[in-house]
Amino acid sequence: MTKLIHLICFVMTVQLSWAQAQTFTTKDMKAVSDNVLYLRKALKHAPPDQVIKIATYLAQIQLTPNMKNYKTDVPRLLGSSLQFILCDSFEDITCLESAPVIMPSAFMRIDINKDLGKPINAGKKLDINYYFTQGWFDNYIKKQKPYIIPEKTLAMQLASEIRKKNIKSIWMALYGIDDIEGTMSPFFQAVKEKVDQDISVQAVVDVNDSPLPNTMLRDYDLIKKGDSYFITNLAQVIDYSYIVPENRSNWAFGAPLWVEGFLKDAINETQLMKPNSAKSHVATELLKIDPSYKGNGMAAINDAVWMSVNKAASTSNQTVTRMNFQYGATMEFMRLLNSKKQTNEEAMVHVEYPYAGIMHNKFIVFEDENHQKSVWTGTANISRSCMGSEENANMSILIKNDLIAQAFRDEFQEMFEPNSNSVHPQSLVTGAFHNKKRPNTHRNFIFDDGTQVRVHFSPTDDAEHRVILPLLYSARKGDRLRISMFGSGGFELVRALQLAVARGVEIQIATDRLSGAGNGSWANSPNGNLYDKNPFAGKSKGSVEVRSSDWPGLNHHKTASLTRRLKNGTYQPETIIIGSQNWSTSGNDLNDENLVTITNKKMALDIVRDYNHEFDEKIWVASRPLDRKITLSPVIRENPEPTN
Repeated sequence: MTKLIHLICFVMTVQLSWAQAQTFTTKDMKAVSDNVLYLRKALKHAPPDQVIKIATYLAQIQLTPNMKNYKTDVPRLLGSSLQFILCDSFEDITCLESAPVIMPSAFMRIDINKDLGKPINAGKKLDINYYFTQGWFDNYIKKQKPYIIPEKTLAMQLASEIRKKNIKSIWMALYGIDDIEGTMSPFFQAVKEKVDQDISVQAVVDVNDSPLPNTMLRDYDLIKKGDSYFITNLAQVIDYSYIVPENRSNWAFGAPLWVEGFLKDAINETQLMKPNSAKSHVATELLKIDPSYKGNGMAAINDAVWMSVNKAASTSNQTVTRMNFQYGATMEFMRLLNSKKQTNEEAMVHVEYPYAGIMHNKFIVFEDENHQKSVWTGTANISRSCMGSEENANMSILIKNDLIAQAFRDEFQEMFEPNSNSVHPQSLVTGAFHNKKRPNTHRNFIFDDGTQVRVHFSPTDDAEHRVILPLLYSARKGDRLRISMFGSGGFELVRALQLAVARGVEIQIATDRLSGAGNGSWANSPNGNLYDKNPFAGKSKGSVEVRSSDWPGLNHHKTASLTRRLKNGTYQPETIIIGSQNWSTSGNDLNDENLVTITNKKMALDIVRDYNHEFDEKIWVASRPLDRKITLSPVIRENPEPTN
């Protein structure tokens, strides 16, 4: 049987259309056959030639059954779109965007409509504005707090869009908001003006529910007995009503009734103590775990201690809630949008549920009086450091196209409106998030001038296998990839980058210094990283260099571009990828995210050219080489690109 499989694999490998298939050695052929044996069990109804193509891909990236990550990465692949393996070309967008020939094992990846990937004519040309933050670079150059021109910050740009008189409806999917009395005041006040004008403003927001101090759902009570507060279970289940209920003792969006008294006692007992002694006293003397308590008592203690340090008793009824958010002003934002509503069903803001993963979007859809839509999206959170003081490097875009904006509107609706896929507590009114969603939006838009825009939402649309990997595999000798990324990870992406280098592609990667070199990152993953010796290095070596941010803020980009080297030796910017989605497993498979890909093969688009300039002149300059050296050929710069 094994010899037969070897023979079949050999014949099929010769016929493979997969562009990166190498001439396999005997060892490679064994890897293919080993993969076939594994895949036959999972893909019982798939045609043999397709199974062998997938097995060949796994062998090509050296993912074989003897590897530790095989039993995690292969099922992950089978839960994804396999079109990039089965299509004749990585640049055949129609094939890549079609409903997968082999049905993904993940139900959330199965299109509700087989036509979602078909190209839709969206007009003559793409109408788009784009913005780069500037404060972070001034911080790097001047070595001082960012100098910003307030009227030119992202916060002001976004506020001006909201304030436009012809805007009659707004839909927002936000990770959160902070600093509403400071740098983000223009945004908050612009939204308030619309609410005061009775303009419809709806939103969905992320909820933070990690089992850590200050980020857990406060599903416990404190009861004072003598000189101590005892942690007990709630007498009733959490009430998720968006409108203030009569009984506020178990209200998710309000302060627990014990907060103010507890914080007063905590400060009175510890005001003469040093900080560490004060925290220890609160944790061991003021707080006790009731013997009847069922739950994580230490997490509750840590949370209460955190409140005693970070919250003031005088304002606790406004700043503390049982529900927690990534950003401190999110609750105030919810109160604003719901201020004119009387019932839970009328609420204008809904929260993410389930809490696993994050609702990481930062998009806003506008509709004018003529029912024409536009959409704001990109990498910047609605926060001080991303938009207000601009301490973080970011890019935002405003697409003025009704069809593309409608895709975002449809995604919003899925998260906002209760539906059959949304499972949540009885008192919580909200839509579907994370793996409870389904692919339900059009994702392939074409323009008469040759521009193509693709829109993907995670975790349903699988942008990694539909867009990112095909882009990396499509890069040819002499092409250039500029990647600016906050968070990265994933075995398949590492292998795709290494294979690109082996083909002669020149790659520059700028990461954030805090998140870009973690244990699962492209720099440090134990299952394969860019510091490993490139197993695919051949005669046509390219180059890769990784740098990390060297300014006080974050490199918060999730942006990349592909620039083609033409036959005449010149370069043409071709593609840009931007959105909320980091190139990580959680960004693709778990979180609610968006990713926009813009391509034009006929002419260089300004947005790609200007991103390249931003990368070369600012992001790359303000990033420093990592301490470790990558065992690949050095960066070679022949025929430099013009900067105009």
